[in-house]
Amino acid sequence: MTEAYAIDAVDPQQPVDRDSLSAISLSSLPIQTKALHRARLIKNSRLESVVELFSGSETGSAQIAPERLHQAYDFSQGNERDLDLVKAIAELTSFDVYSVRIKLRRMGIKANDNQALKLSPEKAKQLSTYMTEFTRPLILAVYEDASDEEYRFQDLVNLFTSPDMAKAKKNIIRLADLLEIKPEDLPKFLQDYGDVYLSLAYYQCCLDQTQPALDKFFDTLAGIKEDQHLGSNPQLVKICCDVGDKFEASVLEVKSVLDIFQVRTADMWGHISAERFGNMKKLITSYQTQVGGALCSITVKMDAWVAAFPVYEASGLFRRAEFITNEMRQGLQLLKPIDYADVG
Repeated sequence: MTEAYAIDAVDPQQPVDRDSLSAISLSSLPIQTKALHRARLIKNSRLESVVELFSGSETGSAQIAPERLHQAYDFSQGNERDLDLVKAIAELTSFDVYSVRIKLRRMGIKANDNQALKLSPEKAKQLSTYMTEFTRPLILAVYEDASDEEYRFQDLVNLFTSPDMAKAKKNIIRLADLLEIKPEDLPKFLQDYGDVYLSLAYYQCCLDQTQPALDKFFDTLAGIKEDQHLGSNPQLVKICCDVGDKFEASVLEVKSVLDIFQVRTADMWGHISAERFGNMKKLITSYQTQVGGALCSITVKMDAWVAAFPVYEASGLFRRAEFITNEMRQGLQLLKPIDYADVG
């Protein structure tokens, strides 16, 4: 029975899942049920967590609720914990790699060295521009005469394998002294630093990518209120305003948190040390699941919006209003506010 669900299965090695807010290949998780490796957890358009058993342009998407997985797979052969693990991950509001790793660590499962739970090299390269403001102070601290393009963060990571060991040793000592740590502790510091700020770059990129759809969405809301016929329907206007307010508040919260972290990081570099970065790391990590959850909801809804109206200008205002009332508001009760009082 299990194999019937593997038709046209999603390739778990595709970077799209590693880089996604709303999907994770189950092969990324430490599960024993081999057939499940060909499935993935996704957030559907109503922000519900479902297991996608297969997906294809001709077959469509076959989905099942996590609590019903036992109807499709055998969990009586010593693999009962697989079902519990899938259910636990399904509770997350986002399936981005940072949120998943935090969840696994809380369950006592090692996750930091799992390459499938790290952003793909392609995505990391794409985020290099976003990373510059976070890595530039570190580079300048080591390479005092650095030009804009001469050195990259990867050059710091490669210090310990540099062919010019005399120069590398000098730079290692300079950076270690600055951070008030031993030179042998630098690789761990650089790994943590890169990963923490890659997460902020990732979240900022996700937010930026939704902006065009958000602009058209808010433009539609304004059009509905101004329309002679739709605007005279108080129930419709209230629904649209409530949906719009929910998205507007969530976007503002995400922007505020990311902006505050940028300011706090700049302040940290006024008196940098490994200890101060450690405190910053704890703070950023503590907000990753909230930021990821908000962004996941925004992204899923905006993806549905774009899919429904691929040629925005050709879609009628009435159709868009109908989609908002019937689809866009579904599941928004799952979009939780971000409490960022501790960040500022």
